[in-house]
Amino acid sequence: MSYVVGAATDIGLVKDTNQDSLVIKSGKCNAKEVVLAVLCDGMGGLNKGELASAETVRRFGKWSEEQLPKIVEQGNMFRQIREDWNGMITDINQQLYMYGQDNHTNLGTTITGIIIVDNEYLIINVGDSRTYILDEDIYQLTEDQSLIAREVKLGRLTEEQAKTDPRKNVLLQCVGATEDIEVEFYDGKLASGQGVLLCSDGFRHVVSDDEIYSYLKPDDMNSELIITQTLRQLIALNIARKESDNITAAFIKVV
Repeated sequence: MSYVVGAATDIGLVKDTNQDSLVIKSGKCNAKEVVLAVLCDGMGGLNKGELASAETVRRFGKWSEEQLPKIVEQGNMFRQIREDWNGMITDINQQLYMYGQDNHTNLGTTITGIIIVDNEYLIINVGDSRTYILDEDIYQLTEDQSLIAREVKLGRLTEEQAKTDPRKNVLLQCVGATEDIEVEFYDGKLASGQGVLLCSDGFRHVVSDDEIYSYLKPDDMNSELIITQTLRQLIALNIARKESDNITAAFIKVV
C-alpha cells in the first residue's frame, strides 16, 4: 500500500496566534510504507498554548527520525511504538506542567496522532482533537475527553443540546495542564480506498460530520493537491460560519 497526504491550517477569525501544530512524515522505512501524522491544539484559553503544541509535535518528529527506523525492523513493532509514545507523552506532560508551575502560568495541548505501517495503524489521543476514518461513511475513531462528551455518553445531554452547551470547551484532560495524565490508544487495519482525517476542534464545531464527508469522499481524494484544496474549502466554510478557533486538518488516503 501507499498513501496520499495533504494538510491545511488557518489562524481563524479571532486569535492572534495559531496555537495548532502539525507534523507529517511519510515514505519508505526499511522497505515498509509508513505515514506518521500528529496534530496538537494548544489550549486557547491557556497561556503558552502554542509552546505546548509545538513542543509536542517536535518531539514526535524527532522520534520518527531517530527511533522509528530501528523499531520498524522489530517483530513487536506496534507494542514498542505504544510504549515509546506513552513514555513521551508522560514526559512531555511533566515538563510542560513543571514549566507552568515554575513560571506561574498554565499551558496545555490536545494530541491526536496516527502511525500507519503498511495497512496497520496505531492512534494516540488526549483531549478533543479527533481522528476519523472515511470510506462509505465517516466514523469518529477517537473519543473526546471533554465534559460534554461525558455528559452525552451518560445520557444527560443529547447530541443537539451538546452543540450549544456553554461548557463545550471544557476538557477532562490535556497534555501539560495537570500532573498526571491518561493516554488513550486505538489500533486496527486500513483497507485500500479508505481515508483518515485528523482535525482540531475548530475544524468541526460549525461543520457537521456529514458535511465533512461530502467534501472528503475518499474516492475523490486522489492527489495531495486535491486533498489540500478540499481541506482549504472546508476551512473557508468554517470561517464563513464565524468559527472563532484555529482550524487545522490532515487527510491520508490509502491507495
